[in-house]
Parts: sequence; structure tokens; C-alpha cells
Amino acid sequence: MNNAALTGESAPVGRSAQAVDAGPLLRARNCVFMGTDVISGSARAVTFATGTATEFGRIFKLAAAAPRQKTPLQHQVAAMARRVAGTALATGGLLFAVRLPAGQGLVPSFVFAHRPRPDRRTQRQHRGAPGRGQGQRG
Repeated sequence: MNNAALTGESAPVGRSAQAVDAGPLLRARNCVFMGTDVISGSARAVTFATGTATEFGRIFKLAAAAPRQKTPLQHQVAAMARRVAGTALATGGLLFAVRLPAGQGLVPSFVFAHRPRPDRRTQRQHRGAPGRGQGQRG
């Protein structure tokens, strides 16, 4: 059996149907485990545990009980997000403060997507330009 997925050992280990003395289940020479690979031979087995009662289930319970800690990368991403959000808020506040005294109303100063209406010169320039499907080939 190759128990690398469960124990991390790199060499395959033999198994036997003989009774063994009591001890750690992973050392029992008459047990095969879910998630391990049969390298050679054949056998019959009896399932004696499922779900969290298996060795993988025990590992899952240990991992689930461990306290969750943020990784250094998660700390760095959170700090960068705070900096970007702070910069965006400061820039928005600065634009609001500049536009309000410049004669813009309260709501247009608050809405950054507000753009002034184009003057007539701009409208004349765009009037003669063909739109989509009007004389353009793609």
C-alpha cells in the first residue's frame, strides 16, 4: 500500500491479514485506509469506519478545530485595500471641495460622473460623422 496521501511516507508498505496487537491504527499492518493506493496484490477488506470516524475524518476534525489565522499575504492585501479606499475617499472629497466653490450645485458636485452638456461647436462636429452601420465597414 502507498499511504503517502495519509502519512506522507514515500515507500510502499506491506499489509497482512494476520491479527495485530493493539496500538495506533495507522501502524496496524492489517488495515488499509481510504485515500491510499494499492501498489500490487489483491485483497478483501471490511469497512469499519466512515465519515469523521476515519483517519482522514480525524485529520479533518483537527484542522477544523485549529484557530483560523490570516496569512501574511492576506494581511498585505487588506492593508493595500485600506490604502486604496482611503485614497479614493480623499480624492473624492478633494474633488467635491473644489467643485462646490466653483459654482457647481451640491448634487452635481457630489456626483462625480456628472459631465457638463456639450456646447454647440461639439455638437456640430459630431453631427456629420457616420454612426454605427452608416457607411462603415468592419
